[in-house]
Amino acid sequence: MKNLLTVILLSLLAAPAQAAGTPIKVLITGSGGQERLTDTLFIVGKRTRDATPLELAVSVTKQTSGGRISSLSLFVLNDDLKPSELDLLATNTHRVATSCFNLSVERLGGITAWLKMLERQGVRKAEASFGPMQVMFKRDRTHDGPYIEVAMFRTGQPGAGPWKNYCTN
Repeated sequence: MKNLLTVILLSLLAAPAQAAGTPIKVLITGSGGQERLTDTLFIVGKRTRDATPLELAVSVTKQTSGGRISSLSLFVLNDDLKPSELDLLATNTHRVATSCFNLSVERLGGITAWLKMLERQGVRKAEASFGPMQVMFKRDRTHDGPYIEVAMFRTGQPGAGPWKNYCTN
């Protein structure tokens, strides 16, 4: 019996540690607070580096039954961003990419350059891959007004294999 207990304890100690996911509402915060609209959608009040207020909506579009996020969109309720607003959107895109989709920091410069090019050229819709993460950019308008969406997703299982960093809802 003692040998069996020793074997069980050793196997538990030798098992690879599972990284804990980061709650998305902890990752995306703002000086203006958060307002949860649904279980998968909340709005954060933020300020740009030049103190311009900017609302950022966060929508969890796909998650596992355990709440691990595999697809997420950031929305800015504007379709013509000032440089400081674009920087804030890029910063939050970086935060989600590294913390939720395990993207290496070496790829973040590519995301920023891509977003700046799309904004400068007034592109309405585009898609790109940055390593294992796919990003979709959309500039559109609804009856409530204009918006820009940056959707990020990745295939695989959040928290398993090479996808160690993940977020939870």
